[in-house]
Amino acid sequence: MLIDLMMPEMDGFTLCEQIRLESDIPLLIDSAKSEDESKIRGLGLGADDCLTKPFSLKELAARVHSHLRRYQRYTNKHYNEQVFHYKHGLGVDFLMKLYF
Repeated sequence: MLIDLMMPEMDGFTLCEQIRLESDIPLLIDSAKSEDESKIRGLGLGADDCLTKPFSLKELAARVHSHLRRYQRYTNKHYNEQVFHYKHGLGVDFLMKLYF
């Protein structure tokens, strides 16, 4: 899940905490904040990775695929379907190809 730290109704730190209460899905934080404190706080709350804006779509795609690959390996969950459906209508297309 890609989470921005500065959202209008709930900050990304709070969202990370709430997600970690229910799930171990990979969390990747993106933020315009480049100071170490924000990154350290996010990682401490359960994020798996942090990206500082601006970043390239190629880097984002590589990080997402890397986290999904490790998530499948560590949880021993291998999805035979093309799309993994999660709660609240969210899904992940594991065969997604990104072209730039």
